[in-house]
Amino acid sequence: MKILSVLILSVCILPVSAGEFYDGMYKSLFSFYNIMQPRSFDLFSGICPDTPDCRLDEYALRWDSFATNFNFTECENWVDSITMEKRAGLERGMISLIDHPDIDSLAFEFAAYTKCYYEWEGCASIIGEEAISAMSYLSENPESPLEPFLILLLMHRLKAQREYVISYIVYDTQPDTLRYSLEADSLQALYDSLFNAVIQYPDSLVTYFARELDSEEFIYIPL
Repeated sequence: MKILSVLILSVCILPVSAGEFYDGMYKSLFSFYNIMQPRSFDLFSGICPDTPDCRLDEYALRWDSFATNFNFTECENWVDSITMEKRAGLERGMISLIDHPDIDSLAFEFAAYTKCYYEWEGCASIIGEEAISAMSYLSENPESPLEPFLILLLMHRLKAQREYVISYIVYDTQPDTLRYSLEADSLQALYDSLFNAVIQYPDSLVTYFARELDSEEFIYIPL
């Protein structure tokens, strides 16, 4: 797809300056996985698109029956544990969304590979690093079956990153308004290109998650 070329051309404009999620089913794609207190998909609100090929039941079943391949006994401290919960959450999202014979190994490979921080610490560049890591994986694996999930992940991270950049304009005492405005515009342009591409997917659940994410007023910072 043309999505990959958009990612490669746009990575250079991602800014290098300096959670929890809100209501919506899309958050189940990225929510942390707690091996001691597994959550039920029923906790997520939303209305499934009324189309013949809706896959929500299949998705929910995979989500609820998910068992991670990560070994939490390897964690040496609480930061390692929370980071692994975040990685396992991504693994669960991929396995739930994507129907592929090798999805278990592919999902674990990406979740273990990708840049992952236990929290964003109020810094846009941290979110940008997670986005760039996903872009790098796609550039190295252009035919990856994970592409639909990774595009949704990138949309999520870019939306959150833009919120942080705009917050610098709103809340900094002496903001570099021009710089942050240009960064926000670049992030929005990349986000829009991804959204316009992903809604062309034949999978109704992928497009539903994309539209739901796009309609979200904010991901992390209310502005």
